[in-house]
Amino acid sequence: MTKGTVFSEKNQDISETKPSALIDGGTSGRITSLRYILSVLVVFIHNNFTAEKLADSLAEGNRIPVFVQSVAGEWIQFVISSGFGSCAVPLFFMFSAYLFFKKDTPYKTMLKKKAKGLLLPYFVWIALNIALVTFGKLFAARLNLSLLGNPEKIPVLTWGVLDWLKAFSGFGFDKYNHPYVGQFWFVRDLLILFLISPVLRIVYRRFPKTSLIFCVFVYISGVTPQCFESDRAALLFFTLGYFWAERDFSPFAFADSFRWTELLAMFAFSSLGCNLIFKGNSVCSALMVLFSALIFLKLSGLISRNKKIFDFAEKISPFSFFLFAVHMPFLLACVQNLWLRFLPMKNPAFCQLEYFGANIVIVALGTFAGFILRKICPPLFSILNGGRG
Repeated sequence: MTKGTVFSEKNQDISETKPSALIDGGTSGRITSLRYILSVLVVFIHNNFTAEKLADSLAEGNRIPVFVQSVAGEWIQFVISSGFGSCAVPLFFMFSAYLFFKKDTPYKTMLKKKAKGLLLPYFVWIALNIALVTFGKLFAARLNLSLLGNPEKIPVLTWGVLDWLKAFSGFGFDKYNHPYVGQFWFVRDLLILFLISPVLRIVYRRFPKTSLIFCVFVYISGVTPQCFESDRAALLFFTLGYFWAERDFSPFAFADSFRWTELLAMFAFSSLGCNLIFKGNSVCSALMVLFSALIFLKLSGLISRNKKIFDFAEKISPFSFFLFAVHMPFLLACVQNLWLRFLPMKNPAFCQLEYFGANIVIVALGTFAGFILRKICPPLFSILNGGRG
């Protein structure tokens, strides 16, 4: 048992609010220590201007900001957002699967809990996104009356049933282009996995090796089912969470078996392969995600053994989902636009200033909003946060 067990005997998955006696305090504490950090990494993934992204945006007919970046700056952003950040959502899948299968909650009870912890905030946040986009366009239409006569500018006014289904599911749009679902593709895919969990459990128990090999193939090949297109790591890491719960294989112990120099060296080599030698190679990308995940799993041990740091991580942990939910699209867009209005990315130093500065502001504002909302209106915070905290 690690020292982290004396600090906390509680944890929760993405939708639970009470700890389980089946989960030891050391494991619980290490999961708690990473939850907020992983949400911060998600913010860094989304506020990450690159030449490639801006070129794609320009090709779609959008206006793009001034962007004068250096090679060193490109590497810094790649290592943080594409490298370390690549493991954030996969680890969320693994932690959620582990906590779910370890507790072995009856299926009907699980569905009720997930409806409150995942489905309700999923629909509420997406409805807020749709409402804000629509009201924003209607406000713009008051300034430019021609917009009201052009349904393409305010499409929600002409939506049918199928359009509403697409808007709330994210399906039917191009990969990575879910205008209203946005980052909630993770919640959607997690809900799908929980719904089919009885079938997955049977398959995993009867064909454990074949199941794992199949998930690894899907992971490294990019041949992914439509419902998991946004992140091919979803199925593999959810499966790893199952084997962690059922076979008592601890990824924390596995990560601890490596020296820091080994993990950092493997991450460095995979990053070089991804961004330089074999750019876009799916195997290099898959390895980079795995090595970055091992780094953070090992880091959790350091956090859980330091009482002051762990106490802070435990205090801030309930706001991890709220930060994940609130940071995009409007908070991100507002901070980016205001920042670039006064501090355009006209040279490499200003590019890095935007990258770190805007991300820090987004994280601070998103977390502060959660603190304030929980204080002044706990019921609303509970709904938006899925009953967490």
